[in-house]
Amino acid sequence: MRNHIIVLFFSLAAPLVYSQDTIKVTFSQETDTLTKQRFIDRYENIFMTKVPTRHMLKFGLGFYPDNLSRFYSSEVRNLTYEIGYEFKILPAASIGVNIGVTNPYNYTPKFAGTFVANVQGKWYFDMAKRISQEKSANNFTGNFLSAVYEHRIRYDWRRFKLSRMGIEFGLQRRFLSQGRFEFAVGLFRQTYQNGYYQANEWLAGDQTTELAITTRTNIGLAIGDWKRTSRSPLCEILNCEQFVLKQWKVSLPSLELSLRKIQLTTAFAYERKFGQSPFSVNAQVFSDFRKEFRRSYKADGNEIFDYSYQLQPIVQFRFYALQKRNIRKGTGGNNLSGIYFAPHVEFLRYATTRWGHYQSKQHFGPGLSLGYQQSIFKRVYVDIFGAMGRNLLSDSPDIPIHFGTLRIGFGLRI
Repeated sequence: MRNHIIVLFFSLAAPLVYSQDTIKVTFSQETDTLTKQRFIDRYENIFMTKVPTRHMLKFGLGFYPDNLSRFYSSEVRNLTYEIGYEFKILPAASIGVNIGVTNPYNYTPKFAGTFVANVQGKWYFDMAKRISQEKSANNFTGNFLSAVYEHRIRYDWRRFKLSRMGIEFGLQRRFLSQGRFEFAVGLFRQTYQNGYYQANEWLAGDQTTELAITTRTNIGLAIGDWKRTSRSPLCEILNCEQFVLKQWKVSLPSLELSLRKIQLTTAFAYERKFGQSPFSVNAQVFSDFRKEFRRSYKADGNEIFDYSYQLQPIVQFRFYALQKRNIRKGTGGNNLSGIYFAPHVEFLRYATTRWGHYQSKQHFGPGLSLGYQQSIFKRVYVDIFGAMGRNLLSDSPDIPIHFGTLRIGFGLRI
């Protein structure tokens, strides 16, 4: 009897067990929008895309060729100190004025430099669309086309003048409350006045008007009518938590290209850390090149050219002095950024030929550098340093024993 009851139990339970296997289980997955939303918030906070702005006072540094420079100095001049003002007349249009002055030339005890003034009318061609899509407010962060009129005067033994007008395509970004970056490529019609091409008295009567392609880079600060934020997402800018073992660096070029002249200033570098330590080795090469074409005074009328170039490789053994403190306070990271001291070895060669006369200078020796490097937005870097070295090749009173360098690098990290 007992056995019959057990058999009956399993006979009734079998269909129930089988029916459990027929239950279908389905799975669904919902997309997590937290990461995307966080990126959008970071982008808006960093670049201030949602902050309305109509007035902006700008001041900082400009990197572009000095059209009125001369060969007397052992460098190609391309750094300008600038101040400007920009005003929005429409959501997609603005007008602005800028004035600036280059570094003084060092071949005379008196001031000899170039003053620059220009007027710009910018059209932010995608601003209206971004405003309608609620991706931006009426401000100065965007891509633009601009019409430019510029006038330059170089003060030397006499005044040399250049006027030019043209169009530029570029981008402008504001970041945090007071940072600003601008890069543009332009096509200009340039006219050298007083009958002197390239502001050179030896080229009187030569061609004084030309078309030229030039680049322009500006970095600095801005003051405007936007509301200041009490907390700025600095670590979103400076990558405080990112560990960087090595990096390639390429500076944005300063270029002028025409049928009569080629001028290019650029630099590239490679830097690598020693493990987790604040020490690194940085090898970089700075290059300045300038070439001018002119007519020969001979009866054949052929064109000849003058050129000037400067090549400066330097190897630095850097010590980032505040790295540990910045990591501890949460204001920096182990990422090749900050104030550094660096013993270095450098070589510099400068050569020029003018009217068939060749001249050259060179320097080689050890020295000491003091600088500041900062990575921005993971792909941008700023590197500013001053260096003083001893020239081991100095064998006469005409060749200086000591050599000083001030370099400002701004470009992309790879």
